Amino acid sequence: MLLCFRSAKLNDKPNECDKQDIPRVETSTTARNPNEQHQREWQFEQCRQLPVTQITSRIAALTFTTNVPDHVYKSKLREISDGLKRNFPDQYKIFNVSQKRSDLGRSNSGVVVELGWPDNLSPPLDRLCSICKQIENWLASNSNNIAIIHCKGWLARAAIVVAAYLHYTNICYPGAETVADKFSMQLFSEKYLNSDYGQPSHKRYLKYFSNLLLGSVKVNPSAIFLTQITLSRLYVGKIVVLKIYERMKPIYTSSQICLKDLSKIDLSHASGVLALREDSPSATSHWDLLFQCQFNTCALDFGLNTQLEKLIFFKEELDVIFADSSVDNHAAIELAFLLEPPKNLPIHTSKPVVTRGKSASPVASMMKHVSNGYPSQQTPSLDFSRADSYENFDRPEGGVF
Repeated sequence: MLLCFRSAKLNDKPNECDKQDIPRVETSTTARNPNEQHQREWQFEQCRQLPVTQITSRIAALTFTTNVPDHVYKSKLREISDGLKRNFPDQYKIFNVSQKRSDLGRSNSGVVVELGWPDNLSPPLDRLCSICKQIENWLASNSNNIAIIHCKGWLARAAIVVAAYLHYTNICYPGAETVADKFSMQLFSEKYLNSDYGQPSHKRYLKYFSNLLLGSVKVNPSAIFLTQITLSRLYVGKIVVLKIYERMKPIYTSSQICLKDLSKIDLSHASGVLALREDSPSATSHWDLLFQCQFNTCALDFGLNTQLEKLIFFKEELDVIFADSSVDNHAAIELAFLLEPPKNLPIHTSKPVVTRGKSASPVASMMKHVSNGYPSQQTPSLDFSRADSYENFDRPEGGVF
């Protein structure tokens, strides 16, 4: 589930992430075989002026920040692709964790695996597991194979994959990686997850992933039913709209709400409740993001209690504002759920409701701040507008070279 606020665009400061230059290659790992190490270091040395970071002896990251012009990206990509074909013929595979790009596929025909998700968000847990399995299978199939993690835009996506892969190999294949490689993966992931790129939701999803691999948390396959959202000490006086998304598509939109010190958004009235079951990203729109909070219902441990459950996120757990000194340190969001479908209210969902004990997936919701003005009545409306959905995310970017 994902909660987001957005405000009308003013004269914003440049994104701190976009100020960074294209990263240079780093080589701080040790390969298992000294001869292989010398060969790979020499080959990666050819990319020293390119946006390639060697993470381990067999894993590298190809990253471009959002401010890199398209013509620069294409030029660098062409140069890197030629080098990979020359130095690693039939031995490299590119795992793209950002939006699909036609130019990436054309310059590396047959070796690009599309596993991306939108900027700023955490990936669905099943997607994260699939990425780790595919990287591991590729590297295990031939000792000379290398994996390239490609990311254009928000670089935390590459860091999330590396951190998840470290968890995956530590738990599922202990001893498969050298101490030096583990340390390098940790350094790379911390570099971006602990910077302006990283958000609390990213770390939350990595914790979900690790706990599920360890078996310390059992998968909750059932839908949960959102009845109320309470916001305390958050943007008092702002006019907001609540949106709830499922798998990158909006399934619910409220009318405008004026926030107070304590604001309650009731979803359990006569129009029904919402069944939440899918991972959902925030929407694209012309409003600026104020904050967001993403979580996965499959990884929540509600036990066998079927009574009302609550989930609270404090300021330090909310994306974007967790380190914002202008936001009250006691700000929080509380979500109230029912674990069983209500018998006397209709249920709003984009898919058939799955009761406890049957299969289902996680969910997300969103909030936005609109321009100043008087709010309309707080009654929610089921406006499934696609203007703010991610339905075009899978449409490839990038034209001809």
